[in-house]
Amino acid sequence: MATASRTVAGPEGRTPYDLDAERAVLGSLLIDPAAISDVMETLRPEHFYRKAHGLIYSAMLTIYERGDAPDVVMVAAELNSHLEEAGGSGYLAELPSAAPTSINAKQYARIVADRAQSRSVIFAAGKIAQSGYEGGTLEDARTTLASIADEMSSAGVTVNLEKLGPTYRATVTPPDLRVLFRDIKTDGELSADVSIAHGDKHLFRTTTTLSVTTRDRLSKTAAEMAGANGAAPMWRTAMFAAVEAVLEAEESLGGGTDLRGAILDSTANLFVIRPIWEDCPTVLVGPGESGKSVLARALAISAVTGLEIVPGMVPVTIGPILYCAGEDAVAMWHARSVESICRGVGIDRTTLPHPITLLNASGKPIHRIARAIAERANDFVGVIIDPLSAFLAAGDQVRDRDTIFWRSIDQIERPTLILAHPNRAESRNWVEADGRIAGSEIHRDRMRLAWAYQWRDELATFGSSFRRYTVENTKRNHGPRWPALAFSVSWEFGMDDQDPGTVRFLKSEPFGRPVAKDRPLSPELSAALEAYEAGAKTPAVVAQMLDISNNTAKSRLRLLKERGLISGPTLAME
Repeated sequence: MATASRTVAGPEGRTPYDLDAERAVLGSLLIDPAAISDVMETLRPEHFYRKAHGLIYSAMLTIYERGDAPDVVMVAAELNSHLEEAGGSGYLAELPSAAPTSINAKQYARIVADRAQSRSVIFAAGKIAQSGYEGGTLEDARTTLASIADEMSSAGVTVNLEKLGPTYRATVTPPDLRVLFRDIKTDGELSADVSIAHGDKHLFRTTTTLSVTTRDRLSKTAAEMAGANGAAPMWRTAMFAAVEAVLEAEESLGGGTDLRGAILDSTANLFVIRPIWEDCPTVLVGPGESGKSVLARALAISAVTGLEIVPGMVPVTIGPILYCAGEDAVAMWHARSVESICRGVGIDRTTLPHPITLLNASGKPIHRIARAIAERANDFVGVIIDPLSAFLAAGDQVRDRDTIFWRSIDQIERPTLILAHPNRAESRNWVEADGRIAGSEIHRDRMRLAWAYQWRDELATFGSSFRRYTVENTKRNHGPRWPALAFSVSWEFGMDDQDPGTVRFLKSEPFGRPVAKDRPLSPELSAALEAYEAGAKTPAVVAQMLDISNNTAKSRLRLLKERGLISGPTLAME
């Protein structure tokens, strides 16, 4: 029997199919039934042009899925009343001789599937042309093309989709194609940063649209670079499947949460370290050289060991910690600090059950590396950002810069502890400050949990230092504020360069914030006092008169009240 045309020359061209390939793949499977496992992901019964061949292949699959090896007799029995429609017993007996070799079963199957997809494209083109003559719209054409893409994407491949922060990793088998999709944009023209790998080999990376034409081009380029030109149809199917899976996931909002049964107890929130580090962006504010980084490393050791290193700060979620240092990112310095803390609690730094991974992020704004952090986030129970100011984008547009920072923090999707400096005015008079961060009020609005760091140096013996700390909860969005936390830190200095010394965290009592009532008011507090005396008795009215945010107005009125300069029931600031 003559082989049918394998191409379409034009409007008068013949329908693409290959009966020789159809008979060859069926014959190969009758000779070597184990080859069914190699082709069943690629080939479906509806891919066969001749209906009889589709019936035969369907019967083979049924037998194989029962755990049996299909042969001519078993296939004939399975076809039962459809045997004659499938060509009869004689035709079945001839099929093994139609296969030059059973080794090429996968290649025959790909040819059959490729011709089926070509027929689908021709059908879609005809449908689009008919729609155009009948007044159809461009959207109708897109819908038709999308249906073809769906058919191609689901044709015999399996997609395993992983979400890594804002990035998706699609693994498609066959042909073991791995595609990373970054910076996906679904508003307007679909586009993404696409990285393609096959097996252990990285093929290429490009920023491109995700149109039907582009998907086809990407798959052809990948197949050529992997040396798999003969399997191009399978690669095209895999690429379509990967893109469709990612777009469906990206545009899905999920099933949502039934608020009737949602938890009301704010203490049920997840923590890394209770109560200082919740499962949300948490900010620890204090001037430079106040010991914030030492506390952060102590909390990291708690998280990886499950030990209460700092009194009152109890580890809840145990696992690896990612420490992102934006300045002073010298591994030796951080290792010496971790060693001194471990000595203080009598544990061996080298045998910590989970790693504390130091990431040198010096000179890299958070929006440049947030994606990389997010892609690794599943490996860590928490992320420490030290300090916030080192991760801000350069430029004069402070508000835009700060917005970019917090959007990047959202991408990380892991509990994040952020060490921050106060603004200049507060750092000069930190004992009276309320924990506002340097930068715009966006910081105040976006952080969910914030703590202000106060300390007092005490007398110590020679070769050591002793400092008392009180950490006040200045903001908490998910419930009432936590009581102040108190602890002391004793440093015993090392005797030489090889000795990092010993750091011990001890129980202590909180000390109240001193209020210097006679200290001159800052211009900001003077303006707030004038507004209050002019009749602005609530934070909202003060904010409106001074053109500041409500949070800033609350802070300034609270400081005025602490100095005894204002009073009244309207100062319920919470």
